[in-house]
Amino acid sequence: MYAIAHDLNEPLRTVIGFADVIDAESPLDAQDLREYLRYMRGGVTQLQRRISGLLELSRVDSHAIEVEDVDLNLAVARAMQLLGAQGERIEVDKAELPSVRADLQWIQQLLRHLLSNAAACRLDDGATMVKLTVTVGES
Repeated sequence: MYAIAHDLNEPLRTVIGFADVIDAESPLDAQDLREYLRYMRGGVTQLQRRISGLLELSRVDSHAIEVEDVDLNLAVARAMQLLGAQGERIEVDKAELPSVRADLQWIQQLLRHLLSNAAACRLDDGATMVKLTVTVGES
C-alpha cells in the first residue's frame, strides 16, 4: 500500500510544485509558462496512467484465472499495439519467443506494464528500445 500511495503522490507533487512556481513567479514569460504547464500535464498524465493501471489490476484480480497456451510473440505484439495507440514509441528486439502456460489476461497486463514502464524511463524523446529474452529452465 505504501508503494501505491507513494507512486500516486509523486505526479501530484510535480503538479503542485509547478503551480507554486507559476504562482510565485508571476508574471512569467510565455515560454516559461508553456514549459511549466507541459510539466504539469505530464504529472497529471502519469497519475491518470497509474490510476488506470490500478483499475485494470482490480478487474484482472477479480476474474478467475484461466491457464492456457499463450503465444508470447502475439502477446508482445498486442501489448505494443495497445501502447502505440496511446502514443508510446517502443521498439522490441526479441528472438522468437515460446508459448507458455499462463493466464492470457495477466500476461497481457504484465507486458503492457513492463513496456510502459520502460517507455516512462527513457532519457530522451526517442523511441524506447526493449530487449526481450527467454531462458528456459527445468520446471
